Amino acid sequence: MNHIDPIVKRALLSTLAGAVIGLGGVSGPGAARAAPPEASQTPAESSGVPSEPSEMPSEPSGVPSESSEMPSEMPSADPTVVPTVLHTPISSAPAGRPLTLKARVVGDWQLAKLTVHYRAERETPAADEWRAAAIERSRDGDWQGRIPADAVDAVGLAYYIESEAVDGTVRRHFAGPEAPHPVRVRGRSPADVQRDQLARYAGARSRVRIDGWLVAYGAQPAGEGRTDRFSDRLWQAEAEYTFRPLTWLHDMRFGFGLMRGEWPAMDDAAVRDDDTPGLNYGYGEVNIELHRWFSVGGRLILGASGLGFTAGIGGVARIGDISGTHFEARLSTIGDIGSSTELRFRWDTVPRLPMALGIEFTDWPAGDADAANLVYDVGFEVVEGWTVNARVGSTGRSNSLDGGFQAGLGLMADF
Repeated sequence: MNHIDPIVKRALLSTLAGAVIGLGGVSGPGAARAAPPEASQTPAESSGVPSEPSEMPSEPSGVPSESSEMPSEMPSADPTVVPTVLHTPISSAPAGRPLTLKARVVGDWQLAKLTVHYRAERETPAADEWRAAAIERSRDGDWQGRIPADAVDAVGLAYYIESEAVDGTVRRHFAGPEAPHPVRVRGRSPADVQRDQLARYAGARSRVRIDGWLVAYGAQPAGEGRTDRFSDRLWQAEAEYTFRPLTWLHDMRFGFGLMRGEWPAMDDAAVRDDDTPGLNYGYGEVNIELHRWFSVGGRLILGASGLGFTAGIGGVARIGDISGTHFEARLSTIGDIGSSTELRFRWDTVPRLPMALGIEFTDWPAGDADAANLVYDVGFEVVEGWTVNARVGSTGRSNSLDGGFQAGLGLMADF
């Protein structure tokens, strides 16, 4: 080795050193390069890269630079912004359904509340008729308010929109109470129907009626003679309460009554020894208005006669306005009392004077002698809601030798 040329020796040592470094798996920027051929040469001299690493930014000093500085508090919203409401007016809406209003708001952080004021659109609306509903932010970011269904009827609708800011300032953003925006309502709502129905009865849902009447028949053959005229009599009294829901169920009626009959007599002595016929009864009736011009009803009758408990049923059909002019056919049958069929035409064309003309076919009160009775009813409305009724008519049994009569009085109150 002492005879090896120094230059060759240096090259061999350099090669051997590189191999050792590679086999040792040394990583990093200083180990990725073999040592320079001259041991005296520094890395900076051999590679041209400064021996010291490039200067890194200094650690933060606690004072951020101008470009990266973050404020200690978020800036507040501009207090000079005036909230603005953007709303597309609604021109029409279906009757009887809730009406939804939509709006967009600019500067909504300035709002304490947003409100829609609405009322029925009348020719002379009262100032206190305005009602209010809140307009609130919806999930999609818009603002929505809802006018309830009972306010959307055929009378029409009007509304305006106003807000109150966080500082208490009230602003009107769309229309106003002096000139509200009108909405045309299409169709008829249940409220419209109810209003029209009530108008037929001047706003009254209830009625109380008290009636009493007497039916007297003419003389009848009896053996070789005849009975006393008007001795075959029937008198009846009823009290009834009516309530009108005025829907498909037009009304419900509940009442009770008394019926008493007298057998024909000769020289004031009854021709029959049986107990005189009679009935104490109560009833319930419902009437269904299938159409404005057609209605039907049913009645259940429960009572007690001289023979014990008895029951009956009844039915009625009407053509025309049940509250006004109409024709009706009524059928009733009650146990041992008998049956009655009545055809009647009622009209109210004369103000404050309701009238009716009818005919009744019956075998009351004992179910053993047919009769046909003509009747005329007339009422007079003394004051609003209070009517006095009167009844007159003629009567006749199938075996009557002369005519009879009927008369009655009644009182009716609507409220």
